[in-house]
Amino acid sequence: MNRPFIYGSRLLHKIEIMNPLNAIWIIGALLCCHQILWAQPEKNNLLKGKKHSATSINLEAQTFLQSSLKSLKEKEEEDAPPIQGVLEVPVKIHVVQDGNSSGNITIANVQAAFEQLDRYFLPAYIRFVPLGDYNYINKAAYYDLDKEKEESLLCSAYDVANVINLYLVGSITDEGTQYCGYTYYPKDLDRNVDRILLAQDCLMDGVSLARQMGHYFALFPTAGLGLADIATQEFVDGSNCATAGDEICDTPADPGLKLVDVDERCGYIGRKQDLSGRKRFYKPDTRNIMSDNPRLYCCNHFTPAQYQRMRHALI
Repeated sequence: MNRPFIYGSRLLHKIEIMNPLNAIWIIGALLCCHQILWAQPEKNNLLKGKKHSATSINLEAQTFLQSSLKSLKEKEEEDAPPIQGVLEVPVKIHVVQDGNSSGNITIANVQAAFEQLDRYFLPAYIRFVPLGDYNYINKAAYYDLDKEKEESLLCSAYDVANVINLYLVGSITDEGTQYCGYTYYPKDLDRNVDRILLAQDCLMDGVSLARQMGHYFALFPTAGLGLADIATQEFVDGSNCATAGDEICDTPADPGLKLVDVDERCGYIGRKQDLSGRKRFYKPDTRNIMSDNPRLYCCNHFTPAQYQRMRHALI
């Protein structure tokens, strides 16, 4: 296995490669179920009362990712190497409880969520393996989590090295705003936070866990990072797709989506124009998992270039 271009030994020695024959069988079965699942989307599956993600990027992580971008571009332009099997990524599940068993997530909920997650990631030959010994944390004080004040107090005592630590909490608040979840982009080859936090009611929405895994493996929102020091946004004609927006060129320019911008059939009905000055109207992909579409039932796929970037980030 090649040395990871971004993550160093972040998860490398814990990742196992599944036998190719078993991989083919599992991929076929899950992709078949994937088609059945999305044939009848639940139109009441809307994001209400909270935002998708509190995942953000600080200057240190931004600088590191930009310095790694050249290597990433070179890898993306290479012919894809033969796939030897499915990469299995270990995940440690931490369930924060509030003392009221009726309000807590169940093992069946977690298993169903990971089955859905694998349907999204198996086209990239990535599969997530929850470690069998779930960690139940009976600390009601952290059930409704304040990101800035309480995350380190909670997680520093329970993080497991060299796996993705998934914390399932009652709710997540950051500066007064509620979010479904968040994670961290890499800062360098050695100092990274292998951690995802997710509100329990968002675990089963079919989108939020996959989105945070996308962020963890170096995907930006399709609307871009939204940083104040980024002067331009992606143009509709794609002329700056490699340096603006999500910096991936097979995802259309995206101005950011609100409920009023998307109709019930997942069509974009917004009227925003890009900043090129040529009166070009956006035509975003409302079905991309990394979009901000609050109609969660629409969001059901990654693009080939997104898969390529995530797999390169992993291997």
